[in-house]
Order: sequence, then C-alpha cells, then structure tokens
Amino acid sequence: PLRDNGVKQVRMHGHGAQLPAAFKGKGIDYNFSGGINGTWISAWTDPDAVPEWKVNVIDGGSFEVSLAYCLPASDLGVKATLEIQGERLPIHITEAFDPPPNPQPFLLEGEAEKYENKDWKVLSLGEVTLTPGETRARIHITDISGNAAMEVKEIILRRL
Repeated sequence: PLRDNGVKQVRMHGHGAQLPAAFKGKGIDYNFSGGINGTWISAWTDPDAVPEWKVNVIDGGSFEVSLAYCLPASDLGVKATLEIQGERLPIHITEAFDPPPNPQPFLLEGEAEKYENKDWKVLSLGEVTLTPGETRARIHITDISGNAAMEVKEIILRRL
C-alpha cells in the first residue's frame, strides 16, 4: 500500500507482478520458476506479455518513479511504457547493464538458483500524481530491438 506514514518509498518487486498465463514461459517468465521472493521478470521476448502489479494507494500524492533493470548490450534500445492510474511514463533503455549473478554460499546442487541475485541499474522514469484507490501498474513493451526486453527487478515509487 502507498500510505503517507513516514515511509518515503515503496518497491514493487518483480516477483510480485502477475504475469499473463498465456505467455508464462513462452514470452515472459521469472528467472526462477514460481516467482518466489527475490526473483525477477526475465526471458521477456513477447511485447504482448504485460506484467501487472496491484497497487493500493491509501494516501495520494506525487511520486518519483524508477525502474531497476538489467539488459545486455546486444539488446540495447528497448522501448516501453509504464502505465499507472492512467499516467504513462516512457522507458527507453540506452545503457547496458548486465552483471553476472552474485556468488551464493549454497552447497546443494540447484539451491543457489532459487536465491540468485545480482546488481541492478536504476533508471528514473519521471513523476506521477496518484489519487487514493486501488489501481494497477503495467509495463507495455513497444520495441524489442534485440532478442529480449530488459529484466525487471522492481519498480520504485518515492514520495516527493
């Protein structure tokens, strides 16, 4: 929930996004199956696949919106739009950022992938003014210039 209780920002994590069932695993997915805590949106190859987050705006106001992403140089030029409560913010990724996953201390085979993490680039998208009520945030891809769109760790809303 977005509430004015002294918390300056809310993170809408990739694992909290609803992925369209028709495309899951065939155009968009999580980096690890099931969308468990800490996973992110990955393998996004179909522009018709639109991830969606439920947003409960309790206390409206103005927010700076940012996107935490990774994208290899071979896929640069991705264009998209973030839509929330009727406002649309353009996304144009012109800077590659694709570090390898951080090493994990797990000894059992297959366990490290469940908890995989890496560093993320944060791109400021602009400002929105939100009014109280339930709404949805969606990312619509308008151009995939390489093999895939960006990986999405989270959308960050910071109260102004």
